[in-house]
Order: sequence, then structure tokens, then C-alpha cells
Amino acid sequence: MMAEKRNIFARLQDEIASREREEVGLAPADILALPDNLRDLMIRLARLGEVTAAQLAMELGQKETEVEGMLAELVEKGYLREEKRYKVAFGRKRIKKLPITIWEALDQKISK
Repeated sequence: MMAEKRNIFARLQDEIASREREEVGLAPADILALPDNLRDLMIRLARLGEVTAAQLAMELGQKETEVEGMLAELVEKGYLREEKRYKVAFGRKRIKKLPITIWEALDQKISK
């Protein structure tokens, strides 16, 4: 039973940490502070949704290697998420803060 509790708490803690990382993401106003070339790329990418570097290069009329360099820079700065496609890493608005006593409340529910 104790191992089961720890497993549940570990999963909950991982989920909370994951959501907090998402909330820290890029705000649309952050795009305005970027240099012109990166700002234009981000605006186009935000409008298109998920695209590959090749698709984005075609849209911008630039060489794919140039676009890949800009995308790598934006990924490194945390502005983009890279999988096989690129997507702007907008943060989520925090809806509700979890109470500090969440672990106590969960422990009481599990103990019953």
C-alpha cells in the first residue's frame, strides 16, 4: 500500500511539474522582442501551426538550411518545440493554483 501511495504521488508530482513547464512557455508579446528575421518566422509559424523546416522554407522563400538554423536557435531559446515538426511553444494561462495542502488531502483520501 505504501509503495502504491508513493507511485501515485510521484505521478501527480510529475504531472504538476509538466503543467508548470507549459505555463512558463512563450507569451505572444515575447515574439515582438525577437530580431526581425526570427519574429517574421515565428509569426508565420504561429499562423501555419505545425510545419516541417522544408515547408516553412518554402513559405518564407528562403533556403531550408537557413530556416533550419533559425529554428535551431529558437528551439535552444525555448521558443519552439521540436519533434518532426515545429510548433510555437505558447504558455497556457494558469486557471487555478493548487492548494498547498494537496498532498495532505490526497493522503487522507488514500488512507480511508
